Amino acid sequence: MSRFMLGLLVAAGWAPLLMLFAWLGGAVIIAAFTFPITFLVGFPLAYALRSRLNILLCIFAGALLGGVGVLGYLWMTSPIAALNGSIALVTVGAISGGLFWIVGVRRNSFVHTNEVAGTQPNKSLERTRDR
Repeated sequence: MSRFMLGLLVAAGWAPLLMLFAWLGGAVIIAAFTFPITFLVGFPLAYALRSRLNILLCIFAGALLGGVGVLGYLWMTSPIAALNGSIALVTVGAISGGLFWIVGVRRNSFVHTNEVAGTQPNKSLERTRDR
């Protein structure tokens, strides 16, 4: 679970950290979008689908969450400004999804087992499905 959460932190934090080197105000603005979207929408979605996560699903979900950021940007600014930044926000979302998969999902036993209960998936059900 800790690697899963680290993946979410990396996915939410890489863009504000990168922006921090260019403009402090921009980093705060980006963090105001990325962290709430990641933890209010991305975490429940990733947790519910953790046994089905693959890189393409993570990238696609990240791009969709970037689209949520575009809607927030549209709500706070003009439609033209939102259209100008929409490609960048969707791209940042897709990159965040890929980073989440690399850090939090790839080779992580949490996504394939039920860590809370400490059980493994039922192997007898898998054998009956193969027949």
